[in-house]
Amino acid sequence: MRPRAVVATVSTIPVVVGGYMLFDGMHALLLGRYFGPGVGPWGFLVSLVGVDPASMATPFVVQGFLWLFFLVSGFYRWWWAWYGRVVTAIATLWYLPFGTVLSLAQVAVLVRYRRLLKS
Repeated sequence: MRPRAVVATVSTIPVVVGGYMLFDGMHALLLGRYFGPGVGPWGFLVSLVGVDPASMATPFVVQGFLWLFFLVSGFYRWWWAWYGRVVTAIATLWYLPFGTVLSLAQVAVLVRYRRLLKS
């Protein structure tokens, strides 16, 4: 991948995933329900560990904010931004299927092009 494509990829994924999680979490907090027809497949996964999907609005907002925060911190070249991006992407693997696929792609690109992104 070319350097511009790498930067575009690791910048677009946080905007899409983080932006949507922030929007959906705020929607649930303000209106009492998630955006769209209902809770996605991630709801089944979190219910397996005893968490009510309806109570996930605040974690959605926090996680969405973290995606965007580490994106911006990467633009400023703060040394810890790369680590924050990786940890946030790994922490979003539960968000089936949308967050899982994009988080895996984000981790793969971040690890593969670590030198480019940390310089």
